[in-house]
Amino acid sequence: MAGPEKRAIQQKRSLLPLLLILVGVIALLGLLFWYFVISPPEPAVTSTPSPAVNGTTPGRSADQPPPVGDYPGRSPRAAESEEAAPGAADQRRPPATTPEQAAQAARAGEAGSADPAAPPAPETECDKVSGRIKDFFTHLDQRQYIAARQLEEPTRIHFGRLIDQLLAQPPLVSGETDTILGVLDNTTHLYRVLQKENLLLLKEVLQNERDRLEEILATFHRWSIIAPECPPSGLGIHLPLPALYEYAGFFLNTLGGRSYLFRRAPDIRLLTQYYAVLILDRANEAGINRHGLDIRPTIDSLLAEIPPRDDLKQAEEYMATLRELQAKYLRQYGEQK
Repeated sequence: MAGPEKRAIQQKRSLLPLLLILVGVIALLGLLFWYFVISPPEPAVTSTPSPAVNGTTPGRSADQPPPVGDYPGRSPRAAESEEAAPGAADQRRPPATTPEQAAQAARAGEAGSADPAAPPAPETECDKVSGRIKDFFTHLDQRQYIAARQLEEPTRIHFGRLIDQLLAQPPLVSGETDTILGVLDNTTHLYRVLQKENLLLLKEVLQNERDRLEEILATFHRWSIIAPECPPSGLGIHLPLPALYEYAGFFLNTLGGRSYLFRRAPDIRLLTQYYAVLILDRANEAGINRHGLDIRPTIDSLLAEIPPRDDLKQAEEYMATLRELQAKYLRQYGEQK
């Protein structure tokens, strides 16, 4: 019996490792099944949110739209009130996606916040005078004789350029008669600077706007006085006193300037001389009469020529101003010799 029993014991011992391996595999499978199927997953590890990086808000990915309070032109206080309001998330406006949309949103907010019952700001003299000049050029743009010339730009811009050209190239005021060339240059000065077509345009304006001439000259003169103290208006009409002074001297004190005036209608000549006197008086007050021009003879001449005329609407005003200037220079210099 020893032989068979011994073999049976040896067979049991050879099966024991296999049984242990099988039990181990079953136990491992059971553990994996319990871990992945039966047991619930543990929550992910979280940490305290960090501040926004690269413009993104904590708790929101970079591709998510920003909240209402993030877009430009919106005040933080308004954003906070919307965030706290019930149902605010459903009532938010979409953020502006372009700078133009943001600017429009800001302007709309400002317009909405203005008090509609508030009275408008009072109109200043700068506004009134510049407005009258703009109205005059708008009137010119609508005139048929201007349209026939087919200007490439509005008359306000065109005449603004002509004025700038004239003031940038002043005539010869002192020493005109030293050479024949000086006299010739002054005689043709306006033609050389403005050229024929622009001179004809100016002549047409003087002829067709004769009934408004006194009003518009007074407006331009007033603008030359107040413009340095006015805020930018976009008018584009520049009339600085030092440059005007040169042309006032040109029309009153040179052969070329006076010959040009005597070829014009009497009312245009008198008005030009009158405003030249006012400009030279301002130059005296400012201490820039560098040519030493004396306006007293012209004042006396105008006081004698204006009264008989009936084509100057503001003749009484001109006479009163001239008398004041006559008395002023009489006090300063005494009687003329």
